[in-house]
Amino acid sequence: MSDFDQDAVVNQEEQPSDLENLLALAASHPNASAEVLALAATSQSAYVRCKVAENERASCDVLDELMHDCTSVRVALARNPKAVERVWSLATDSSPRVRLTLAKNANLPDHVYEALAQDTDPQVARQARRTLYKIRQDNNPVVSLYHLFRRAS
Repeated sequence: MSDFDQDAVVNQEEQPSDLENLLALAASHPNASAEVLALAATSQSAYVRCKVAENERASCDVLDELMHDCTSVRVALARNPKAVERVWSLATDSSPRVRLTLAKNANLPDHVYEALAQDTDPQVARQARRTLYKIRQDNNPVVSLYHLFRRAS
């Protein structure tokens, strides 16, 4: 069974309880405390741990622990801009889904996209090239002026 199939099975079987929903809500809050995030990271629910993994206020220790979690949590971690310090572990993750999500993250150094553009999974490689192209276009002053004048007319 692929990572995608396993996550689909986990997501169908795992309906969060009211307590888990409350903990997930707290863990996803932009002002969640380090203590709340550390507690939520120990939840049995992957749903709750995903919310912690996406939160930029999660401590480095918590993020390091989540690096070894299930695929869905590592995918959530790949969305977190603070995860840049862990980027090489995510870029070489065994799951193409984790690498694909990382390739969609527009907060990484160019050399990460260049490495992912050589990925063995064609979808990951294509996404890395797209993201890198978009970043370079957005940072191009000529293109920026073109769009500015286009909106003004």
